[in-house]
Amino acid sequence: MLMRGRLAAAMLIAAAALDLTRCSLVLMTFRHGAAAVGLVATGIGAAAVSVTAARGCRAGQRWAGWAALLIGLASAPQASAAGFDWPYVIPDVATAALGVVLAVAILATAGHDKPGPGPIDAPGQGSVFGVKDGR
Repeated sequence: MLMRGRLAAAMLIAAAALDLTRCSLVLMTFRHGAAAVGLVATGIGAAAVSVTAARGCRAGQRWAGWAALLIGLASAPQASAAGFDWPYVIPDVATAALGVVLAVAILATAGHDKPGPGPIDAPGQGSVFGVKDGR
């Protein structure tokens, strides 16, 4: 769980950074102020959700894994909605790839947060005639 939490948190922070990068590109390329404000607000909201999910993953919250999975699954369609036009090509491809990797990482580690069986005492290790600790 700890490794998955750290890995997912790092990928979610990267997704937030990509969302903010796309917001700054919108500000530089859009000519209409109202449309740009809406897109920037959406990008900042997506970054805030990603950061909140990253904090939850680091804390080991169960809901954060589901949030990370949904963010990963939604990243590729969100990136392709822009059409991969210039100057959005690099952040869109990075967002789509990161979303796929995030979703695969969450699904690959699903169910591995439960502790495994404890060590089994072999005969003659720590026990005398099958009695532990001299009792």
